[in-house]
Amino acid sequence: MLDLTKLSISWIDELNIANNQVKIKAIALDKIIQIECIIIIFMSVSNQDEDIGDNGNVYEINHDYRTLNSNELNYFGLCDNYSENDFFNVINVWGDYNIRIVCREIKVIELGIYPEI
Repeated sequence: MLDLTKLSISWIDELNIANNQVKIKAIALDKIIQIECIIIIFMSVSNQDEDIGDNGNVYEINHDYRTLNSNELNYFGLCDNYSENDFFNVINVWGDYNIRIVCREIKVIELGIYPEI
C-alpha cells in the first residue's frame, strides 16, 4: 500500500481536476512526481491567501487507507452509495493550499529528477 506521507512532498507545482480525477504534480525530495487520485468521492481545495498565483509549499500531509465511519459518510454525503465497510484513500494536504480528497485509488508516477540549484 502506497503511503503519501513517506514521499516527503515539499512543493505542489500543478493541480489538475478533470474526469473524476485529480492530478497533482509535486516535488518529493529530488524527484518530480505526479499523484493521480482516481474515482473522487469528495474533494475540497482552499488557499490561505487569495493572491497566491502559484501552488506552493506543503507543510504536512496525512494519508490513510481506511473505512469511513457513519459521521464521515454523512458529512461527505455518501450514505446512499457506500457503507462503513468500503475502504477509501483519505488525503489531507496542509500548506499554501489546503487540499482534502477522498478517493478510491491512488497512483504515483515519477516524471523526472528535480534539478539542484
